[in-house]
Amino acid sequence: MDDGGGRAGTRGKASHGTSRCSPAPSRARDARPRRTASLLAEPDHVATRELGREAAVSAVDDIRLWTRRGRVAVPEITDDPLGVAQSVRARHRALDLGLADAVNVALAAEYDTDVVLTLDRQDFRAVRPLGRHKAFRVLPEPDDLPL
Repeated sequence: MDDGGGRAGTRGKASHGTSRCSPAPSRARDARPRRTASLLAEPDHVATRELGREAAVSAVDDIRLWTRRGRVAVPEITDDPLGVAQSVRARHRALDLGLADAVNVALAAEYDTDVVLTLDRQDFRAVRPLGRHKAFRVLPEPDDLPL
């Protein structure tokens, strides 16, 4: 998500209700398998649990649309962010962080952003970003969620 510094590749709120996005970090192409579906499985699961199946399907459709328009990037999950995620889980053992949350922490560091898209606000209040940011900004905002 856009952190205001123009480095991240996912959606962030800009002034006046508009959105802005900048390119994701470049990566050299290699033959390693890509792991992106697991990144989307967690928000789908949580959205289904918290908001219902229809809202979850709509959210995935929105992500697909934003991806096609270049407003978000769905990052590849390779060995590097998985290794960082495992370190985050070990460091915060008492929180019993799930892999998806730990991967979000790792990707936020890689994309130099403080913004994460999750409905799991509690863990991201307890965990600090790995980079220069002091705290995570969690989207969507509670007021943005359908009740």
